[in-house]
Amino acid sequence: MIRKRVLGVGASSATMLVQDTEANGVLRVLKRINVSSWNAADVTETLEMYKTIARAKISYVAEVHMTMLQGYFLSLVITYYAGGDLESYLEDGSGSPFEESKVVRWLLVMARVVEQVQGLTGAIFMVFHPIASFLRMASRGSAWGCRCHVICTSNG
Repeated sequence: MIRKRVLGVGASSATMLVQDTEANGVLRVLKRINVSSWNAADVTETLEMYKTIARAKISYVAEVHMTMLQGYFLSLVITYYAGGDLESYLEDGSGSPFEESKVVRWLLVMARVVEQVQGLTGAIFMVFHPIASFLRMASRGSAWGCRCHVICTSNG
């Protein structure tokens, strides 16, 4: 993997755009989560959960190509989507509001992903955290919080 640029940094994680040298230079996302403060059982359970998600090939979830534990870091290599991400678009604020029907569709897709992950692993809390990004309902002005470590896509 060749690091191209940092996409984001959090309190206990970093997300980078990388070039996968083992896949003909395809761009991918590397998510590194610092698990040094976690107990061993939680680390093992989370690693196994991500491996289960990778094998399942869930619709509307960016493909997880690799999961591994490197020292105190849990690393995930995920498909990169060049169109950008919703959080950056919303933070920029210069884009036009989304149609309500599109936002509702995205929420339904996220709910379906949560349902599928729950069926596989029984561990939604470790994957989906209501943190930083918000889907703004175009006509109502209300906000829905959802940020996914497993990235939901709008393809399909």
